[in-house]
Amino acid sequence: MNIPKVAVIVCTYNMVRYLPESLDSVLELRYPNLEIVVVDDGSTDGTQDLIKEKYPHKVTCIRQENRGLFAARNTGIKAVPDADYYSIVDADDRIHPLKVWDEVAFLERHPEVAVCFSNIATFQKSMNEAHLVWDVHDLLGKDQLYGRIENPIEKIAKYLAFTSVSTLRATALHAVGNYDYTLKCSGDFDLAIRLTRVGGIGFINKARYLWRRESQGMTTYIQDRIVVNTRIFEKVWENSSDYSDEELKLLKQQERTFTWQALKGIAADRVDRQLTNFVQRKLLQDATWRDIVKLFLIRCVMHLGIGKATSAWKARRRIKQREPSRSPSIEKILDDMSVCFDSINP
Repeated sequence: MNIPKVAVIVCTYNMVRYLPESLDSVLELRYPNLEIVVVDDGSTDGTQDLIKEKYPHKVTCIRQENRGLFAARNTGIKAVPDADYYSIVDADDRIHPLKVWDEVAFLERHPEVAVCFSNIATFQKSMNEAHLVWDVHDLLGKDQLYGRIENPIEKIAKYLAFTSVSTLRATALHAVGNYDYTLKCSGDFDLAIRLTRVGGIGFINKARYLWRRESQGMTTYIQDRIVVNTRIFEKVWENSSDYSDEELKLLKQQERTFTWQALKGIAADRVDRQLTNFVQRKLLQDATWRDIVKLFLIRCVMHLGIGKATSAWKARRRIKQREPSRSPSIEKILDDMSVCFDSINP
């Protein structure tokens, strides 16, 4: 049987404390035709020494000057031009042993699908409890283990991106020009939108990706998002003929949601306030009276200086509201083999 070749791309920048955990999980993948590529995006923390000492013959390591995450991913993709699929893994995360097998098997069964992703379990410092991210009832429309997502733009607009945790069909990825390396952030969101023009999106409702969540560089991240997301939506409007009226409406709603979130970030003292006027001007375009009232209230919050405390209170409230049934242990997730397809071919 001809097993498709999969390139697993792991990009890292000063993540040596987590990289062994990530690479060990990649090396445990139960897939027979893999090439593992680590792209060191200019790390200064001893990443090269770690690779030479612990993984000298197990991975291909490419070192480049620091150019950003999406440029590093493109480097990894270009390093394996004969791959049939590319699976993306971040250097501080872990993956399930069946992640690549299940996602590739789905893609082989559905040649019209461009990208397949699985459910995500997020965790922080503690490895004892994880929180599942995706709601299968909303993504697939009914309670099923896997399937093709209908109305993908609607789901992307609601849930944002997933291409950082997915397996991508090489022909589809190359057709849209890989990642936009000029973007500092939100490159996954940008790629997800473009991929819908060349194929569908598949989803497997089993946690196959363990995403470590840590609040690092939040100020810079939110500030970059304000500028980058403006550029992403400008690209959509420039190519509006590629989208239906309903899709454009959904993306327009998401653009405004991003802008409101940006202003709330400013109110919480997490963003340079010099961007306030830029954000407010965008919100006042086609503003309703409700928008004006909301804008006034957020300005009051900014003036009173209570935004940061409110943001922290909301974060604590979200944690308390999590359903216990959606907080399995990491060990239970890794032991769950129930969805595994019997073969790659249908």
